[in-house]
Amino acid sequence: MPDPPSSSQGVHSIWLKRYATVTGTPGIVVPRIWLKSPVWIAGVDVIQYFGRMYVRARDLDGAEGWSQCGPRLRRLVPVILEDVIPFFLGKDARDIEVLLRNCYVSNENYRNAGHGFWNCLGAVELALWDLMARRAKLPVWKLLGTPLRKKIPVCLSRHARSNEVEDELDIVQQSADLTGVTAVKLAVGGRMSQNIDTSPGRSEKLIRSACERFAGSKEIYADADGSFDVEGAVLMGRYLESYGISWFEEPVPWEDFEACGEVASQLDIPIAVGEEISSLPMFAWYARHHGATVLQPDVQINGGLVRCLTVAKIAESCGLRFAPVGGSGMRLWPAVHLAAVVPNLARHIEVEFDMAIKNGVVEVPEGLGWGVEVDPEIARSGEFLRV
Repeated sequence: MPDPPSSSQGVHSIWLKRYATVTGTPGIVVPRIWLKSPVWIAGVDVIQYFGRMYVRARDLDGAEGWSQCGPRLRRLVPVILEDVIPFFLGKDARDIEVLLRNCYVSNENYRNAGHGFWNCLGAVELALWDLMARRAKLPVWKLLGTPLRKKIPVCLSRHARSNEVEDELDIVQQSADLTGVTAVKLAVGGRMSQNIDTSPGRSEKLIRSACERFAGSKEIYADADGSFDVEGAVLMGRYLESYGISWFEEPVPWEDFEACGEVASQLDIPIAVGEEISSLPMFAWYARHHGATVLQPDVQINGGLVRCLTVAKIAESCGLRFAPVGGSGMRLWPAVHLAAVVPNLARHIEVEFDMAIKNGVVEVPEGLGWGVEVDPEIARSGEFLRV
């Protein structure tokens, strides 16, 4: 078989055409290099099993591909079942870029663009990547481009704000001891709270105590989840700078990109954005206007691997770093496969606690598809959701 194209020629050609002034020459569609015969999509199912949501894609030959969905999909079941899945049935999965674009246009789905639509489309797209890779008898990363790394350093992400500071740091310490991580992300501010902290002074105490406890042993990141206005974010950012915190994530509400740009212009600490963003033009704005240092899309919320590869290329073209957000369990792996092939990866990608993390890294799987096998009990005993 031929070697795959380099990551700079990845599967993002349609989206890159729109951003040619930012990204340069579009790439090519990789799946057809490895899959010479069509992968006809025969069915796509949404299955709920013990409170978790999964998407299963099947082709005419009975091969399957899976994705585990984020918790928000529970509220979006009618969208994925009525507006997304029917479009893909009977199509060739190898045309995944074209399918994504056409599904967006089909049935006026663009009127619902945003978290809801791209979250659903991302869940289906990820299952199709697993399906195609298994049909090709390859790991997903092989369909995306040349692997640049076999181990992905991770940052252990915590979003808890209700614990007392020392109790929270005890949990972080225990998780770090179990996984060997050398980077942790802590939650500051009150989450979309207009400068109001969870309790007075908690954020400052958390950062000060974390730096004392982990001095020299852990890199520390801070995530505000949109807690501040510009003035409040700058004050918090300067406090974080005084402690050498590695980045300040989402300092202002995520939709206010101009406010975030103002914050970035006044601080030296790297600004990270993207976990809530599902708009390629917004990512392009951040890159062009230096409104952030790190772009970090959530793989499913942003609509899947194709669109995340586009964000990586946008970031690379403007000298920004890229850090896809992963979860835990099966939700971890799409970000890992993506991180394996992008040249401008940040020092760490953000993940939740998972025992797949060993010595602070997750190894890029060599197995088929995502490299993990789905519990067959999910299909046997799970609830197949219907409209």
